[in-house]
Amino acid sequence: MSSPPEASTQNSPVNMESGQSRGGPTQPANRVLWLKKTFRILALASVTFGILVWRRPDQLLHPYIWVEEGTVTLPAFLHHGWLSIFYPVAGYMVLPSKLIFATAASLSFSHLPELTYWLAAAFTFMVVACVAYCPTYLRWPTVCAIAVLLIPTDAEVFAVSEYAFWWGTILVLVSVLWLPTAKKTSLRVALTALGGLSSPLIIPVTVLFLIRACVLRVKREFVILGTAVVVVSTQVACLFLTHNISHKSKILIDPLLLIEKFFGWFVFWSRHSHVGAWRGELIGGVVLCVLAGALLWNRNKLDAGILLLAACLAISIVATLVRVPLDIIHPVLAGPRYFFLPYILLAWLLIQAFCVCGWPGRSVLGILLVFSIHQTVMYGQRFQDTFDWQSEINACAAQTKPYNLPVQFDGSRASAWHVVLDGTQCKQLLSQSLF
Repeated sequence: MSSPPEASTQNSPVNMESGQSRGGPTQPANRVLWLKKTFRILALASVTFGILVWRRPDQLLHPYIWVEEGTVTLPAFLHHGWLSIFYPVAGYMVLPSKLIFATAASLSFSHLPELTYWLAAAFTFMVVACVAYCPTYLRWPTVCAIAVLLIPTDAEVFAVSEYAFWWGTILVLVSVLWLPTAKKTSLRVALTALGGLSSPLIIPVTVLFLIRACVLRVKREFVILGTAVVVVSTQVACLFLTHNISHKSKILIDPLLLIEKFFGWFVFWSRHSHVGAWRGELIGGVVLCVLAGALLWNRNKLDAGILLLAACLAISIVATLVRVPLDIIHPVLAGPRYFFLPYILLAWLLIQAFCVCGWPGRSVLGILLVFSIHQTVMYGQRFQDTFDWQSEINACAAQTKPYNLPVQFDGSRASAWHVVLDGTQCKQLLSQSLF
C-alpha cells in the first residue's frame, strides 16, 4: 500500500517547510550553535584576563620573574636545558611552571618575563575553561570557574608563572569530580597526569580515585586510578630523593583557629578590626553551620559530588597543616597561596548549596558569597616595585665577574632575592633563544 502524500512528505529526507533533514540540524543551525559556543569561550577568556589584570596590574605592565623561578628554575634550565622540567622544586614536581619557563626561555630570554606572563595567563584560562566545560558534578560550572578567579586572598598566585602549579592542581579536582556517566577518558587521563605532576596533593587525593574505582567498577575509573598511582609514585620518589619528607612528630591543631582562618576569614577579615579574634571564630562557625544545615536539609537533591567536594576540602586543609604551621599563615598577609585551594573548594560548596536551597537558604548563602567577594575587592590586589629585566640581563652579559640578578620575592625592591650569574652564562641564555 502506498503512503498518502502527507506521510510521504513527513518521511522524506528533507522537510521543505522546516529546512531540516533527518540527519540533524541544518547548516545555519550548526553555525548558530558554533557561534554561541565561541562567544561563551571568548567571554570567559575576557573575564579571566580582565580579573588577572585587575588583581596584578603591575605584573602586566612590568612583568618579572618571581621567587624559585629565578633561584631554582633558571639555574636548572641553564645547566640542563629542557631536561630541567623533570627537576623538582621544594621536593616535588611542578610541571606547569617548568614548562612555561622552558618554553619562554627557549623563545626569547631577553623577553622572558613578558612571555612567562602571557603563557601563565593562557594556562590559567585553560584551567578555568576546564572547570567550566568539563563534565563534572558541579552545578553552575561557569559560576564555579569564575569563583576560582575571585577567591578572597591576596593575589600571590595570580599571573605569575612560578605559581602556575597551584592552578594545575585544580585539574586533579576536576578529575575527581568527573561525572561517572561521562567518558572522555583520554582527556581525564591528561588532566589527572598534568594536575598530579603539579603538586603532592595528588597523593592523598588518590584515595578518592580508589573509592570511585571500587564503587563504580568500570574500566575507565581503573584507568584513572592507574594514572594517579603512577603520578603518585613519581611525586613520592621526588620527595624521598630530595629529602623533603616532613619529619614532624606532632601537628598541633587549634580547632578555633582553623575555623577562623579557613571559614571565617573567607567571609570577613579586616586589617583595621579591633574587635578581637572572636569575630573570625564566630563567623567561621556560622559559615560551617549554614553550609552544613543547607546541605543536610536538601540532602535528597544532592549527589555524590558533594561528598567528593567535602573530602577534597578536608584533604586540602590537612595538606596545608602538614606543610606549614597554622598560626603563621594568613590569606592576605602571609602565605596566601596556602588558602588558594581550600577557599576554592569552600566557594564551590557554597555555590552547590545555593543551587539546591529554597529562597530563604539562598538569601543567607548569597550574603556569605557577596561578603567573600567584598573581601576580594578589599584585599585581592597586589602591586610591585619595578625591575627592568632587559637592563639587568644586558648588564649581566657585559660583566666579566659574577652578577647579582634580582628576583622578585614579595614585590618590594628592598627584599628582592638574587641569583648569581656571570656574563658568559647570560650570553649563553641569550644566544640559545630564538629571538
